[in-house]
Amino acid sequence: MPEPSSVERALGRIREQLEARQVSPRVVARTLAELREHTEDVRLELIDCGYTPCAAERAALERLGDARSIARAAAAYPELGAWWKRFPHLAAVAYPLACVAVLPAVPVIAGLHNAVWLGRWLMCAAAGGAVTAMLFLLLQFSITLS
Repeated sequence: MPEPSSVERALGRIREQLEARQVSPRVVARTLAELREHTEDVRLELIDCGYTPCAAERAALERLGDARSIARAAAAYPELGAWWKRFPHLAAVAYPLACVAVLPAVPVIAGLHNAVWLGRWLMCAAAGGAVTAMLFLLLQFSITLS
């Protein structure tokens, strides 16, 4: 696998900083695409001015700035944050509801993984329920007949 270019490494650091500041994934992808295009445009412009390709790439990255300042600038706009950061009250309702909606699936998933043990447990529970029902019926008949 080829080694990533210095531009891709810089964009990777910017991605990490943006994600650490909880910027929306959609905004992160768009920002990285724009920065990639801008850096390439600057690099080509510098090559046309007589820079070597390596020097042009270094100068383009210097113009781009460091990852923390870019992430700080993006995080300054709350509308670029993740949805749960922009709407905390909605998240406070949505997350518990999602958990409650998923709860019925948890025993099913666990049951599929442990089907043999679950089958034995269900058989024992059914047998215990049948014995208890028979005892209650016997008790009811004895009360009724006395």
